[in-house]
Amino acid sequence: MRAPMDNEIRIAHVGRKGVLPRTDTKMHEKQTKCFCKSPSAGGRGGPITRRFLPCDGDGVGVKKRYTPNKRTRNARPKRSNLMKFNALIPELSVANIEKSKYFYIDVIGFKIEYERLEDKFAFVSLGEVQIMLEEVNDYWATAPLEHPYGRGVNFQIEVSDVEKIRDKILQNDMNLFRDISEECYRAKDKLHCCKEFLVQDPDGYLLRFSQEYVGNS
Repeated sequence: MRAPMDNEIRIAHVGRKGVLPRTDTKMHEKQTKCFCKSPSAGGRGGPITRRFLPCDGDGVGVKKRYTPNKRTRNARPKRSNLMKFNALIPELSVANIEKSKYFYIDVIGFKIEYERLEDKFAFVSLGEVQIMLEEVNDYWATAPLEHPYGRGVNFQIEVSDVEKIRDKILQNDMNLFRDISEECYRAKDKLHCCKEFLVQDPDGYLLRFSQEYVGNS
C-alpha cells in the first residue's frame, strides 16, 4: 500500500483500512478514528480522537476551534473544589448589567464569582446566596418584559446584619419597599422569628433580607 500524501490521512474504519483524502472524511466522522502520518515519528501516530481531526503539514492533529452556541454559552463552569454551586440558582434578566452590578456589589455587598463580559453576564454571591445576572437578550423571554420584573416572586436572602444593608441602601438614595420589621413564621411546631426588610433592585425584582433571631423555638 502506498504511503499517504501530505494532504491525506490514514484512518481505521470498521471492517477495513484505507486512505482517504482530507476533503472526503465528513461522512466517516462518527464511525472512524483519525491517525496522522507523522514524518518526525517515522510512522503512524496513535489515535487522536474518536471524531475526525484534520492533519496539518507536519502530520499533527489540528483541533477544531470551539465556538459556543446560544445554549452552551450560558453553561456554568465545571464543578471544582474551589466553588460549590447551589442546587437552585436564580438567573435574573436585567435591563442594564452595569446598573445591576452596582446595586448588588457596591451597595448590597455581593461579590463577583465570575463573569463573561462579552455576554454581559455575572455570577454573584453573598455568603451562601448565589444569583446570576444577565442583560436581556430575549433568549429566556417567555413574554415581553415590563417594569417591575419578577412580578409575583420575592427572594428571601439570609444575612447576618439587616441594618447594615438597609443603611447602605438609604445612603445611596434608594427607596425601600418595606422597612425593617419583626416577623414570626410557624414551621410545623416551631416558631421562627426574624428581622427583615424588602427592597426592589433596579429592575423591580423584590428582595427580602432576613436576619433570624438567636434562640428561636
